[in-house]
Amino acid sequence: VFVCDRTTLINQTSEAADRYGLSAHGIMQASHWRANPSMPFQIASAQTIARRDWPDADVIVIDEAHTQMAAWTDHIPTCRAAVVGLSATPFSAGLGKLFTRLVNATTMHALTQSGVLVPMRVMSGVRPDMPGAETSGGEWTDRAAAERGMGIVGDVVSEWTKHGEGRKTIVFGATIAHCEELCRQFNHAGVMSAVFTSHTTTSERAALLAEYKKPDSLLKVLISVEALAKGFDVPDVGCVVDCRPLRKSLSTALQMWGRGLRSSPETGKADCLLLDHSGNIIRFREDFERIY
Repeated sequence: VFVCDRTTLINQTSEAADRYGLSAHGIMQASHWRANPSMPFQIASAQTIARRDWPDADVIVIDEAHTQMAAWTDHIPTCRAAVVGLSATPFSAGLGKLFTRLVNATTMHALTQSGVLVPMRVMSGVRPDMPGAETSGGEWTDRAAAERGMGIVGDVVSEWTKHGEGRKTIVFGATIAHCEELCRQFNHAGVMSAVFTSHTTTSERAALLAEYKKPDSLLKVLISVEALAKGFDVPDVGCVVDCRPLRKSLSTALQMWGRGLRSSPETGKADCLLLDHSGNIIRFREDFERIY
Protein backbone atom coordinates (compact mmCIF):
# COMPACT_ATOMS: atom_id res chain seq x y z
CA VAL A 1 0.00 0.00 0.00
CA PHE A 2 1.33 3.43 -1.02
CA VAL A 3 -0.33 6.17 1.04
CA CYS A 4 -0.67 9.73 -0.30
CA ASP A 5 -1.34 12.53 2.16
CA ARG A 6 -3.55 14.53 -0.20
CA THR A 7 -6.13 13.54 -2.77
CA THR A 8 -4.57 15.67 -5.52
CA LEU A 9 -1.55 13.33 -5.59
CA ILE A 10 -3.51 10.10 -6.14
CA ASN A 11 -3.75 10.30 -9.94
CA GLN A 12 -0.19 11.64 -10.23
CA THR A 13 1.09 8.64 -8.24
CA SER A 14 -0.99 6.24 -10.33
CA GLU A 15 0.41 7.71 -13.56
CA ALA A 16 3.95 7.34 -12.19
CA ALA A 17 3.27 3.72 -11.26
CA ASP A 18 2.05 3.01 -14.79
CA ARG A 19 5.24 4.53 -16.22
CA TYR A 20 7.30 2.20 -14.04
CA GLY A 21 5.35 -0.84 -15.25
CA LEU A 22 3.36 -1.19 -12.02
CA SER A 23 0.00 -1.09 -13.75
CA ALA A 24 -1.49 -3.92 -11.64
CA HIS A 25 -2.71 -1.52 -8.98
CA GLY A 26 -5.98 -0.35 -7.52
CA ILE A 27 -6.82 3.00 -5.99
CA MET A 28 -8.41 3.41 -2.58
CA GLN A 29 -10.28 6.68 -2.94
CA ALA A 30 -13.99 7.40 -2.83
CA SER A 31 -15.71 6.58 -6.15
CA HIS A 32 -12.43 6.25 -8.05
CA TRP A 33 -12.79 4.49 -11.41
CA ARG A 34 -9.66 2.44 -10.73
CA ALA A 35 -10.83 0.94 -7.42
CA ASN A 36 -9.95 -2.78 -7.37
CA PRO A 37 -9.17 -4.33 -3.97
CA SER A 38 -7.96 -7.58 -5.59
CA MET A 39 -4.86 -5.89 -7.02
CA PRO A 40 -1.54 -6.65 -5.23
CA PHE A 41 -0.58 -2.97 -5.13
CA GLN A 42 -2.92 -0.31 -3.72
CA ILE A 43 -2.49 3.47 -3.89
CA ALA A 44 -4.49 4.93 -1.02
CA SER A 45 -5.69 8.37 -0.06
CA ALA A 46 -4.90 8.88 3.63
CA GLN A 47 -8.31 10.53 4.04
CA THR A 48 -10.08 7.50 2.56
CA ILE A 49 -8.09 4.85 4.38
CA ALA A 50 -8.82 6.61 7.68
CA ARG A 51 -12.50 5.77 7.13
CA ARG A 52 -11.93 2.14 6.05
CA ASP A 53 -10.21 -0.97 7.33
CA TRP A 54 -6.59 -1.29 6.27
CA PRO A 55 -5.79 -4.18 3.91
CA ASP A 56 -3.42 -6.80 5.32
CA ALA A 57 -0.32 -5.40 3.65
CA ASP A 58 3.21 -6.80 3.47
CA VAL A 59 4.73 -3.39 2.77
CA ILE A 60 3.37 0.09 3.48
CA VAL A 61 5.00 3.16 1.92
CA ILE A 62 4.02 6.53 3.43
CA ASP A 63 4.54 9.54 1.17
CA GLU A 64 5.26 12.91 2.85
CA ALA A 65 5.84 11.05 6.14
CA HIS A 66 6.67 14.25 8.02
CA THR A 67 2.96 15.15 8.01
CA GLN A 68 2.26 12.34 10.55
CA MET A 69 -1.43 11.89 9.81
CA ALA A 70 -3.41 9.84 12.31
CA ALA A 71 -4.68 7.65 9.46
CA TRP A 72 -1.33 5.86 9.45
CA THR A 73 0.44 6.85 12.70
CA ASP A 74 -2.26 4.95 14.65
CA HIS A 75 -1.96 1.89 12.41
CA ILE A 76 1.70 1.22 11.75
CA PRO A 77 2.89 0.56 15.34
CA THR A 78 0.75 -2.60 15.51
CA CYS A 79 0.64 -3.82 11.90
CA ARG A 80 2.78 -6.66 10.58
CA ALA A 81 3.96 -4.78 7.49
CA ALA A 82 7.40 -3.34 6.84
CA VAL A 83 6.83 0.42 6.76
CA VAL A 84 8.87 2.95 4.79
CA GLY A 85 8.29 6.68 5.16
CA LEU A 86 9.36 9.02 2.36
CA SER A 87 10.14 12.69 2.92
CA ALA A 88 12.38 15.38 1.49
CA THR A 89 12.00 17.22 4.83
CA PRO A 90 12.09 14.67 7.70
CA PHE A 91 12.31 17.33 10.40
CA SER A 92 9.04 16.97 12.33
CA ALA A 93 9.27 15.86 15.95
CA GLY A 94 8.22 12.30 16.76
CA LEU A 95 9.31 10.51 13.58
CA GLY A 96 11.84 8.53 15.63
CA LYS A 97 8.98 7.00 17.61
CA LEU A 98 7.40 5.69 14.41
CA PHE A 99 10.45 4.63 12.38
CA THR A 100 13.53 2.72 13.53
CA ARG A 101 16.12 4.51 11.42
CA LEU A 102 16.71 7.42 9.05
CA VAL A 103 18.20 6.52 5.67
CA ASN A 104 19.60 9.56 3.88
CA ALA A 105 19.59 8.17 0.37
CA THR A 106 21.25 11.15 -1.29
CA THR A 107 21.65 14.93 -1.10
CA MET A 108 20.26 17.80 -3.12
CA HIS A 109 23.83 18.54 -4.23
CA ALA A 110 24.35 15.01 -5.55
CA LEU A 111 20.99 15.07 -7.33
CA THR A 112 21.86 18.41 -8.92
CA GLN A 113 25.29 17.19 -10.02
CA SER A 114 23.72 14.08 -11.57
CA GLY A 115 21.05 16.09 -13.44
CA VAL A 116 18.01 14.79 -11.55
CA LEU A 117 17.55 18.31 -10.19
CA VAL A 118 18.48 21.63 -11.77
CA PRO A 119 20.43 24.41 -10.00
CA MET A 120 18.37 27.01 -8.14
CA ARG A 121 19.18 30.61 -9.05
CA VAL A 122 17.98 32.95 -6.33
CA MET A 123 16.96 36.60 -6.46
CA SER A 124 15.84 38.21 -3.20
CA GLY A 125 13.40 41.03 -3.92
CA VAL A 126 11.18 43.48 -2.05
CA ARG A 127 9.67 41.72 0.94
CA PRO A 128 7.05 42.59 3.58
CA ASP A 129 8.04 44.15 6.88
CA MET A 130 7.36 41.31 9.34
CA PRO A 131 8.75 42.52 12.74
CA GLY A 132 5.90 42.74 15.23
CA ALA A 133 3.54 40.63 13.10
CA GLU A 134 1.11 38.32 14.89
CA THR A 135 2.41 34.81 15.68
CA SER A 136 0.88 31.52 16.74
CA GLY A 137 2.92 28.54 17.89
CA GLY A 138 6.10 30.41 17.01
CA GLU A 139 5.08 30.93 13.37
CA TRP A 140 3.62 34.05 11.78
CA THR A 141 -0.11 33.61 11.28
CA ASP A 142 -1.33 33.35 7.70
CA ARG A 143 -3.51 36.39 8.32
CA ALA A 144 -0.56 38.52 9.44
CA ALA A 145 1.62 37.32 6.55
CA ALA A 146 -1.15 38.13 4.07
CA GLU A 147 -1.81 41.59 5.54
CA ARG A 148 1.88 42.51 5.38
CA GLY A 149 2.25 40.94 1.93
CA MET A 150 -0.64 42.76 0.24
CA GLY A 151 1.44 45.93 0.02
CA ILE A 152 4.09 44.40 -2.23
CA VAL A 153 1.88 42.53 -4.72
CA GLY A 154 2.70 45.10 -7.41
CA ASP A 155 6.42 44.50 -6.85
CA VAL A 156 5.89 40.74 -7.17
CA VAL A 157 4.26 41.12 -10.58
CA SER A 158 6.75 43.71 -11.89
CA GLU A 159 9.78 41.69 -10.75
CA TRP A 160 8.40 38.53 -12.37
CA THR A 161 7.83 40.48 -15.59
CA LYS A 162 11.50 41.57 -15.54
CA HIS A 163 13.10 38.27 -14.59
CA GLY A 164 10.68 35.35 -14.87
CA GLU A 165 8.57 36.13 -17.92
CA GLY A 166 8.31 33.19 -20.27
CA ARG A 167 8.93 30.65 -17.50
CA LYS A 168 6.16 28.40 -16.27
CA THR A 169 5.70 29.60 -12.70
CA ILE A 170 4.25 28.65 -9.32
CA VAL A 171 3.56 31.49 -6.85
CA PHE A 172 3.00 30.79 -3.15
CA GLY A 173 0.86 33.24 -1.17
CA ALA A 174 -0.06 33.39 2.52
CA THR A 175 -3.86 33.03 2.30
CA ILE A 176 -6.47 32.39 -0.36
CA ALA A 177 -7.35 36.10 -0.37
CA HIS A 178 -3.66 36.95 -0.88
CA CYS A 179 -3.47 34.44 -3.74
CA GLU A 180 -6.57 35.89 -5.36
CA GLU A 181 -5.11 39.41 -5.26
CA LEU A 182 -1.83 38.17 -6.73
CA CYS A 183 -3.79 36.43 -9.48
CA ARG A 184 -5.86 39.54 -10.20
CA GLN A 185 -2.78 41.69 -10.64
CA PHE A 186 -0.94 39.11 -12.78
CA ASN A 187 -3.96 38.88 -15.08
CA HIS A 188 -4.29 42.67 -15.12
CA ALA A 189 -0.69 42.79 -16.36
CA GLY A 190 -1.63 40.47 -19.23
CA VAL A 191 -0.20 37.27 -17.71
CA MET A 192 -2.63 34.35 -17.82
CA SER A 193 -2.83 33.15 -14.22
CA ALA A 194 -5.09 31.04 -12.02
CA VAL A 195 -5.57 30.29 -8.33
CA PHE A 196 -5.24 26.66 -7.19
CA THR A 197 -6.40 26.30 -3.56
CA SER A 198 -8.68 24.26 -1.31
CA HIS A 199 -11.58 26.28 -2.75
CA THR A 200 -10.83 25.06 -6.29
CA THR A 201 -13.33 22.35 -7.25
CA THR A 202 -12.26 18.92 -8.46
CA SER A 203 -13.35 19.65 -12.03
CA GLU A 204 -11.63 23.03 -12.01
CA ARG A 205 -8.43 21.42 -10.72
CA ALA A 206 -8.50 18.82 -13.48
CA ALA A 207 -8.98 21.49 -16.16
CA LEU A 208 -6.25 23.76 -14.76
CA LEU A 209 -3.73 20.93 -14.46
CA ALA A 210 -4.50 19.59 -17.94
CA GLU A 211 -3.73 23.02 -19.41
CA TYR A 212 -0.77 23.79 -17.14
CA LYS A 213 0.99 20.52 -17.94
CA LYS A 214 1.04 21.26 -21.67
CA PRO A 215 4.56 22.25 -22.83
CA ASP A 216 3.07 25.23 -24.69
CA SER A 217 0.49 26.09 -22.05
CA LEU A 218 -1.12 29.53 -22.23
CA LEU A 219 -1.51 29.33 -18.45
CA LYS A 220 1.84 30.65 -17.26
CA VAL A 221 1.25 31.15 -13.51
CA LEU A 222 -0.47 28.97 -10.89
CA ILE A 223 -0.93 30.57 -7.46
CA SER A 224 -1.42 28.55 -4.27
CA VAL A 225 -1.03 28.48 -0.49
CA GLU A 226 -0.55 24.77 0.28
CA ALA A 227 -2.26 22.78 -2.48
CA LEU A 228 0.84 22.81 -4.74
CA ALA A 229 3.51 22.78 -2.03
CA LYS A 230 3.92 19.01 -1.60
CA GLY A 231 4.53 16.40 -4.23
CA PHE A 232 3.15 18.44 -7.14
CA ASP A 233 5.20 17.41 -10.16
CA VAL A 234 5.27 19.44 -13.38
CA PRO A 235 8.95 19.18 -14.40
CA ASP A 236 9.06 22.17 -16.74
CA VAL A 237 8.20 24.68 -13.98
CA GLY A 238 11.11 27.11 -14.29
CA CYS A 239 10.26 29.76 -11.69
CA VAL A 240 9.00 29.73 -8.10
CA VAL A 241 7.84 32.97 -6.50
CA ASP A 242 7.85 32.78 -2.70
CA CYS A 243 5.46 35.34 -1.17
CA ARG A 244 4.74 33.39 2.03
CA PRO A 245 6.95 34.61 4.92
CA LEU A 246 7.90 31.89 7.42
CA ARG A 247 9.61 32.32 10.78
CA LYS A 248 10.56 28.71 11.54
CA SER A 249 9.16 26.25 9.00
CA LEU A 250 12.18 25.40 6.88
CA SER A 251 10.31 22.25 5.87
CA THR A 252 7.54 24.29 4.23
CA ALA A 253 10.06 26.54 2.50
CA LEU A 254 11.95 23.56 1.04
CA GLN A 255 8.73 21.96 -0.16
CA MET A 256 7.74 25.19 -1.95
CA TRP A 257 11.14 25.78 -3.57
CA GLY A 258 11.38 22.14 -4.64
CA ARG A 259 8.40 22.49 -6.99
CA GLY A 260 10.70 24.02 -9.58
CA LEU A 261 13.82 21.89 -9.16
CA ARG A 262 12.90 18.80 -11.20
CA SER A 263 14.89 18.53 -14.41
CA SER A 264 13.11 18.66 -17.75
CA PRO A 265 15.55 17.69 -20.52
CA GLU A 266 12.73 17.64 -23.08
CA THR A 267 12.17 21.39 -22.67
CA GLY A 268 15.82 22.38 -22.26
CA LYS A 269 15.32 23.63 -18.71
CA ALA A 270 18.70 24.67 -17.32
CA ASP A 271 17.82 26.06 -13.89
CA CYS A 272 15.01 27.18 -11.61
CA LEU A 273 14.64 30.84 -10.75
CA LEU A 274 13.51 31.53 -7.18
CA LEU A 275 12.10 35.04 -6.76
CA ASP A 276 12.00 35.47 -3.00
CA HIS A 277 9.56 38.14 -1.81
CA SER A 278 9.24 36.56 1.64
CA GLY A 279 12.75 36.85 3.09
CA ASN A 280 12.77 33.07 3.56
CA ILE A 281 15.96 32.45 1.59
CA ILE A 282 17.83 34.88 3.87
CA ARG A 283 16.15 33.59 7.02
CA PHE A 284 16.92 29.92 6.30
CA ARG A 285 20.15 30.30 4.33
CA GLU A 286 22.53 28.52 6.72
CA ASP A 287 20.16 25.61 7.37
CA PHE A 288 19.42 25.28 3.66
CA GLU A 289 23.12 25.21 2.76
CA ARG A 290 23.76 22.48 5.31
CA ILE A 291 20.86 20.35 4.06
CA TYR A 292 21.82 20.95 0.41
